[in-house]
Amino acid sequence: MPFLIYATILASLVAYTINANFLSAMRSTSEDVAEVTFAQTESASFRLAAGVRAYFSEHEALPLSLASLQSSHAFHPPAMKGVQWSVGQGVYEDERVGVWACLQGDLSLEQSRGLNKAVSRFAQDITGVGSQCGLAPVSQPRVLAGNHAITIWLALEPEPLEEPPGEGEDPPVEPPEPPQVEMLLHR
Repeated sequence: MPFLIYATILASLVAYTINANFLSAMRSTSEDVAEVTFAQTESASFRLAAGVRAYFSEHEALPLSLASLQSSHAFHPPAMKGVQWSVGQGVYEDERVGVWACLQGDLSLEQSRGLNKAVSRFAQDITGVGSQCGLAPVSQPRVLAGNHAITIWLALEPEPLEEPPGEGEDPPVEPPEPPQVEMLLHR
């Protein structure tokens, strides 16, 4: 009889240990997906922003697509299961033309957690979430699991230069600086 009690206790402990280890492995895998998604999203966003700056320096224009950046100014962002990156142009806050990066596709719960962590580290006025790319930014975006698009506004075209001096006005002492792209995404 005591042997049966000890065997039952031992079997229960083994089963508990196996279940605890299995649940721990599932939890760490879920956390790993969220952390990898966060790291890839943050890194890709900053590298794309650097590519936009380099592209503008060379062409004095914003890139129209990811393909125009890939030629010599940026890498292809890492692929994540079920989602893809794109780059495009649009009008930012009804004022100026800007360029955005977008991550779109069917997001898992773990991916949405990682994206929320990345988005929370960006400035509040540069990220839009919805069903399509190029959406206007919202103040506190929330990424959910499912089919979504996360738009991250990277840069705006330069402000127009001041008008040249009119007749009878003195020209500026120093020549104007070349236009610079206004970066929205920065560390």
